[in-house]
Amino acid sequence: MYKTVLAIAVLSLAAWCSSAQAGNFTATGAGNWTNNGTDPQATWVPSAGDTGPVAGDNAYIQAAVTYDSGASGQISYMEIRTGASLTLETGLASDNSVSVWRNGTLDLADQTLTVAGDLNLGGNGGAAIVNRTTGSMSAGNWISVNEGTDFQMGAGDTAGYFQVTGSYNNGSEDVYSAATTAGTSNVTKGAQVSGTLTLGADMVLTEWFNFGGSSWGHAGDLYMNGHSLTANDINLGWAG
Repeated sequence: MYKTVLAIAVLSLAAWCSSAQAGNFTATGAGNWTNNGTDPQATWVPSAGDTGPVAGDNAYIQAAVTYDSGASGQISYMEIRTGASLTLETGLASDNSVSVWRNGTLDLADQTLTVAGDLNLGGNGGAAIVNRTTGSMSAGNWISVNEGTDFQMGAGDTAGYFQVTGSYNNGSEDVYSAATTAGTSNVTKGAQVSGTLTLGADMVLTEWFNFGGSSWGHAGDLYMNGHSLTANDINLGWAG
């Protein structure tokens, strides 16, 4: 009996310690998000020691931060907020979703960003910026290109669903979202477009393709460039 109670107490303590690690960390100062104390450190609130957020934590980037943990890492939800930037020097995975806001920059370099849920590019009133050399990104659910973002997919990028929609006004005109695909495997299930989509390869979808979107005040533009589009349902003039 004593041993059983002790075992339960130990398990309960381990579970409490594990759950206590989860939290929200905001990078308020530029620097490295790293696993050592030798490089210039980003300023995190609350402080997360040398490593910054870890698996199970949410990360909010409000400064110029470089992720160079030395090994691929994992977090939960992440936002790259207005005017901030995140550069990957090692791979990073999110078990939730990732959003890049207006004038926020995601620089993949030659690394991989893996998102279990949605990857949202653009928001909070403007377009996001994605840079890379040979890096790639994948989303288990949606990659959404929003609010005037111009997104060039890489050949290794993948998503179940893809959306190109929305706009922002730059003071003189509306700027609509745009995207260009690079490979047949970029999008596998469905796509909806009320911005501009340019095909850089054939698009083969197992579900649907919805094109149009008068609710955004813009019919959309589709440039196929000699490539084919295949889906179970193709809806032209779709208004969402």
